Amino acid sequence: MNDTELKNVFIEGQMKLQELSRQRSMVTAQLNTKDRERKIASITNKELVSLGDNVKTYKSVGKMFIESDLSTLTTELTNLVKSSENETKALERAFKKIELDIKDQQTTLKEMLDKRG
Repeated sequence: MNDTELKNVFIEGQMKLQELSRQRSMVTAQLNTKDRERKIASITNKELVSLGDNVKTYKSVGKMFIESDLSTLTTELTNLVKSSENETKALERAFKKIELDIKDQQTTLKEMLDKRG
């Protein structure tokens, strides 16, 4: 490879590395959001379970509240916790894959520099 081709391949590698870093940041933000969602649902569910059966409960719908059965609310929150945990696992797998791709790309760029030097 001549210098121009090597330079173009190196620039493409750097751009791919930047894109992977952006993806990693997005997945990290999504992980934080899902974890927060799971914690809130879990804490709310724990509080609702401690209430008696005769207590009126309300569900937030947009800007208003609708009376809802306690068992329905706890079921919804339990399902939300489970779905958040599943989505978190999927995001963690995606994060690990991106991390491996970043390491591979860094290794490739380093090898290119070592070959040239």
